[in-house]
Amino acid sequence: MKAEHRHELKTNALADMMGRAMQALKTGPSRHGLVLAGAAVVAVVIVLGGYLWWKDRQEAASALWLKVDDDERKLDGAANRDEVQDALKGFKKTADDHTGTVQARVLRYDRARTLLRQGLERLYSPDRDSALADLKEAREIYAKLATEPAGKENPPTLIQESLMGVAKADESTGNLDEALKGYQKLAGAYPNSVLGKAADERAKYLADENNRQQVKRLYEELNKEVAKSQPTAESPEKK
Repeated sequence: MKAEHRHELKTNALADMMGRAMQALKTGPSRHGLVLAGAAVVAVVIVLGGYLWWKDRQEAASALWLKVDDDERKLDGAANRDEVQDALKGFKKTADDHTGTVQARVLRYDRARTLLRQGLERLYSPDRDSALADLKEAREIYAKLATEPAGKENPPTLIQESLMGVAKADESTGNLDEALKGYQKLAGAYPNSVLGKAADERAKYLADENNRQQVKRLYEELNKEVAKSQPTAESPEKK
C-alpha cells in the first residue's frame, strides 16, 4: 500500500513538473529570466572583448619591440656618419609614429645619447658645425625627457641622465651659466646618487669665479684653433 502511495506521489509530482514546463513554453520566459540571460551575454561579451583587446596590444607591442631592435641594429652596424644619420632618422620616425609608448621613449634616449656622444667627439674638429647641431638637438631631446614624470617606465635613473645630458650640452657649447644651473638642479634633486654627486662636484667647480674664467678661456682658445683649421673660400681674382 505504501509503495502504491509513493508511486502515486511521484506520478503526481512528475505530472506537475511537466505541466509547469508546458505552461512556461506557452507563456515564454519571464522578465527576470530575460534580465539574467542578458546580463550573462553582456558579461561574456565584455570578457571576450577585453581578452581580444589585450591580445592585440601584446601583439602590437611585440611587433614594435622588433622594430626597435631593427633600428638599433642599423645604428650598431653603421660604418660612417651618413649611415649613423640614417639610423637616427629611423629612430625619430619610429618614435614619432608611436608617441607615448615605452618603445618610443627608448628610441628617444638612444637618439639623445648618440647625438651627445658624437657631438662631444667632433666639437673641436673641422666638422664643428655638425657637432654643434648634434649637441643642440641632444639637449632638446634630453630637456623634454627630463620633464616627463618618473615611474616604472621612466625610472629616476633616466631622469638623472636627462638632466646631466642637458648640463653637459650647455657646458660643451660654452653656456656656463645654464650648465651651472643644470648641474645644481640635478644635484639638488638626487643628492645621494652617483650622477647627483658628480653634478654637485661640477657645480661647485663652475660656481668658483676663477674656475669659470679658466674654463671660459679654454673654450675660447679651442674655438680659435678650430677656426684656424676651417677651410676658407679663395678670393676671386681681380680682372
